Amino acid sequence: MANQRERLQAIPEEEEEEVERNHRSNTMKDFWRPIIQEEYSTVRQPAIVANIFELNLALITMVQQHQFTGHPSEDTNEHMGRFMRMANTVKLNWVRPEVIKLQLFPFSLSDVAATWFDSLPLG
Repeated sequence: MANQRERLQAIPEEEEEEVERNHRSNTMKDFWRPIIQEEYSTVRQPAIVANIFELNLALITMVQQHQFTGHPSEDTNEHMGRFMRMANTVKLNWVRPEVIKLQLFPFSLSDVAATWFDSLPLG
């Protein structure tokens, strides 16, 4: 509550009144709705020509077993080599190999590396 007061004190009086009006006009239902963005990935995904495209759950699980965390003792080249070997095991008609890699790569990160990846600008 104190943090909210501090933020409101930093807002000019006219803006504060507008914020209060907006909050009064919102219902509880408005606050429960998730904010959905069309682009939710930091990687711009190329168009997929295939009618049906789905990454195999076993492949995702295999990649997640060897995640890169961003710890200084980890070797990024080793991680990328392992990731590429796993990603190259999949071939799908009408789906370019780089599309599979782009879709799969976020599953290969965790902890600090995943936080960094998610902080990149969209697209």
